[in-house]
Amino acid sequence: MTLFYNSLQRTVKVKGMKRKFNFILLVLLVQSLLFSLIYGIPQGQVVKLEVVTEVANIREEPDIGSPIIHLASQGTIMDILGQKGPWYHIKITIDDEKTIEGYVHESLVKKVQSAAPATEEKEEEKKIPVKKEKIITSEPVPEPSAKKVPALPTVSQIHINITGGASYTLVGDINKGAEGIIEYYQSTFGAEKTWKFQPLHLNYIFGGDVSIPLASGLHLGIGADYFFGKKETTVNFSQPASVSIQTQPEIKALPVRIFLSYHVSPAFYIKGGIEYIFTECSYLYRLTENDTWQEWSGKADSGQIGGLLGLGFIHDFGRFLSVFIEASGRYAVINDLKGEGIYRDSTGLEYKEKGYLYIYQGEVPNKDTFSLAFVRDKTPSGYGVSNPERASLDLSGISLQAGIRIKFSLFK
Repeated sequence: MTLFYNSLQRTVKVKGMKRKFNFILLVLLVQSLLFSLIYGIPQGQVVKLEVVTEVANIREEPDIGSPIIHLASQGTIMDILGQKGPWYHIKITIDDEKTIEGYVHESLVKKVQSAAPATEEKEEEKKIPVKKEKIITSEPVPEPSAKKVPALPTVSQIHINITGGASYTLVGDINKGAEGIIEYYQSTFGAEKTWKFQPLHLNYIFGGDVSIPLASGLHLGIGADYFFGKKETTVNFSQPASVSIQTQPEIKALPVRIFLSYHVSPAFYIKGGIEYIFTECSYLYRLTENDTWQEWSGKADSGQIGGLLGLGFIHDFGRFLSVFIEASGRYAVINDLKGEGIYRDSTGLEYKEKGYLYIYQGEVPNKDTFSLAFVRDKTPSGYGVSNPERASLDLSGISLQAGIRIKFSLFK
């Protein structure tokens, strides 16, 4: 460069233009220096990941069965280190200083763009080897406003669930009494058994609940269900042909519950809780013989504590709406059912008595005994009666429900 400058200087002296050339040369040198400084600095943006679900599991390895090492809340930003199939290898900063590495499934995050770090920082990062590092770049976009991601979740959600479905319950003594009255009169009239009793088990169920977040994936809620069912059986005895009997057990229940639910993954959750169940049951027995009839009806109610355990599958439709299917099991035995029994017949006679619902063995003279269930003002006794006790209603069983979940965000 010095030889080139001296040669030009001698040429200018000959022509008498030394000062003008020095000025032009200085301008060219400054332009060259500015060009190298400006265009030597790398420009652009890098891609990061943002959690789009309420909570994302960060796993030790890229496998659904791998241990969970961290729960990232919605809105958390993380660096991409690489990718294995549908799993991103990521680095995340927690507690403002501690960093961890792990894997997150691609269905739980989305790509976002942020400004590239300064040149000096990039040079320092190059000195530190990062295992399987892979930086993915995209077209530059306007730099987003700076936002600090806190260690604790910034967004929580209240869940409102509305459900409907079916429930299978054991029922117990109400079914025994309905079947027993048919067997009692079959034996009384000496008819052949050509019929099949239809017990009450299946019920329709509707309900809803509201839950609030306690921690990542954990909610505390309250709710209630209403289920009801009845089943009618009509038997016509072949001998005598003019005799028929009709039974109709019926139950209604309102369980009010408090529960905890936990999302083991974005698609699955478990729940468990305790319930207080308000219950009402009723029976109807009607015996028709030629042109005469007799009818016994009764209704009794009570309440009892029970337990609930369930498992659900959920699918999101946007940030604020989901659909789900839930299977649950319930244990509840209702005792001390108290109400009123009524007797009527074709002669116009009507008799009422208030008391508890009893189950006992009624004996057909010189024949077998059968289970009978009636409301009585006192414990049944006398000829042909044995083993009397207060009846119970067994609401233990399983239910299958489907519903929608509405989610409201709360900003802390």
